[in-house]
Amino acid sequence: MVGSKRSPGALDLRNRGRKAVTAVFSAILRGAFGLNVSDTHGHKAMRRAELSPLVDACRFSGDIFDTELILRAERAGLGVIEIPVTVTDQRPPRTPIARRIPRSVVGLARLRLALWQEGRPAKG
Repeated sequence: MVGSKRSPGALDLRNRGRKAVTAVFSAILRGAFGLNVSDTHGHKAMRRAELSPLVDACRFSGDIFDTELILRAERAGLGVIEIPVTVTDQRPPRTPIARRIPRSVVGLARLRLALWQEGRPAKG
């Protein structure tokens, strides 16, 4: 399960800029990766036995880890259920969005390449 600020019933009280960045990020994930869930960065509840191999397979940390884990869970056929949540800005972000956007774009490109390489048949 993942807490989603974009699923039906969710209440996102953050500023318009942050909502727009989230919408674009979600659109990229749907288009470039075929992701079915609307949000990858909410709180998660998981069955350890099912997810441990996927966590071990994750190659990225930081900003992209949550996204990679949810992508791997979907691709493994595990059901990812979204639970609507309420989100508010309680403090300023630790890292300015202007610094996170380029880092996330590079991370997504590297993740896309890594997943593509994993999916290629081995030569031999």
